[in-house]
Amino acid sequence: MNTPATDLTAARDDLRFIREVLDRTAPSFRPLAPSFFRAGLVWLLFALLSFSVSGLDLLAYLWPSLSALQLFGAARPILGDLFQWGLLLFCLVLCLLWQREKRALAKLPRLLLSVWQVALLLLLVFTVLTELALSMHSGITTFGSEGSFSDFIRMACWAFQWAAPLFFPMIPLLLTAVVLEDKPLGCLGLVILVLCLAYLALNLIPGAVAGPFPLIFSALVALVKDFLPPIALLLTARRLKKLPEGA
Repeated sequence: MNTPATDLTAARDDLRFIREVLDRTAPSFRPLAPSFFRAGLVWLLFALLSFSVSGLDLLAYLWPSLSALQLFGAARPILGDLFQWGLLLFCLVLCLLWQREKRALAKLPRLLLSVWQVALLLLLVFTVLTELALSMHSGITTFGSEGSFSDFIRMACWAFQWAAPLFFPMIPLLLTAVVLEDKPLGCLGLVILVLCLAYLALNLIPGAVAGPFPLIFSALVALVKDFLPPIALLLTARRLKKLPEGA
């Protein structure tokens, strides 16, 4: 006849065995970590290259004493366009790589990666459309036919450029935070949301806040905006890597 202590030990062993089976069979999100880490590093490189052009120009504009930090001389506009189109090409390649990677994933990790992929594709499509619209606006201005339509194009392009982080990385970041129940990812997503909405509000409502704060805040957001996607990718990779096996 089994004693209560023996039954308790056997039940504990059964539960441990069930847990081990579930850990081995449950879909794991950890295989996504290396891909996110590599993507974050490459994107960070593009962000640093962009900062070396536009970021240093902005700092020199705000503080003329820093103009000595400006690099590349007259080639800055060309290099800025080159870095931007290079980043767009990288985003396209990343979408294709993620599509291939999804074949080896379980259902839930595949769905999560699809969220990031769709958000990145939306960012890519809208960015290309924005660049084309800006080129059209430049052509309209050159031929001296400015008007309400031209102003609408300019405002729409400006609004999307500064709302772009809401498409990527905010939306997939918040969804990942919900799926993984991860507070750091959720906090970063909320920070991005607040930064973008505050920037848009300060610039769309002139005089809403008096003093130098709007200019300083806008400059800070402009400096960090390009770094938000790589930070999100790298933090997501770190959080995924810390997940236990089978999680």
